[in-house]
Amino acid sequence: TYLNRLSYIGEHDSVILTARPAMNEAAGRHDTLTAVYAGLFMAQSYLFLEDMDSVRYCTDRLGPMLDFPLPPNARIMLSNILGSYSLRTSLDYSKALNHYLEGLEWAEQEDRINNRIALLSNIVNIFYVQKSPEGMRFAEEAYRLAMSDPDADGYIKSGANLAMAQMLFVQDNYEEALRYLNDAGIYAEQSKSLSFYAFINSMLAQICQNRKDRTDADSYYRKAVEYIGYTDPGTASQIY
Repeated sequence: TYLNRLSYIGEHDSVILTARPAMNEAAGRHDTLTAVYAGLFMAQSYLFLEDMDSVRYCTDRLGPMLDFPLPPNARIMLSNILGSYSLRTSLDYSKALNHYLEGLEWAEQEDRINNRIALLSNIVNIFYVQKSPEGMRFAEEAYRLAMSDPDADGYIKSGANLAMAQMLFVQDNYEEALRYLNDAGIYAEQSKSLSFYAFINSMLAQICQNRKDRTDADSYYRKAVEYIGYTDPGTASQIY
């Protein structure tokens, strides 16, 4: 869709300017499905722009429409938004995890693996932030899905390798983590997925720092900062 393309290339202001009247017009003619999708894209863009009050406004407006029989993709978007909102506003890891797990249940009803891997990666990131290896089974599932699907693109493969690296890192298994980070970097470069560059280099910097290799750590950290503008604010906050 047009909104999806705008969102993918990071034109979040344009998404909002397009989605707001679309949502109002659709609601006025009782086209619930169109109104919900417009509201979800608007909320998602506000999330990227770190405007949490507007995210809350959008989800509150969507509330009365959510009894409508929505397709899995809409439920997945909503779960992702609510999970990220819980993390950004209150660091409520438990609530965020529940939202992501609910989204994963909906994603498993679809043939496309992209949504499943994205949700699995979000779940892994919660365990990574908490320095818990309990997310390894989710990382392994993301990796299995990405690497076994001939249609999986470099973006998906990069994210799955990064998830594995995160779980290996919290177990202090730096050698294996480096292997997956290297592959994550290769797939990110192949697919021009600049949004991964900052986090990959940040993890490389942390591994070097833990190994007392200050020179390489500083080099990787400078690269992470160089690409930080391509990532979302939530991920950027983990790097700083």
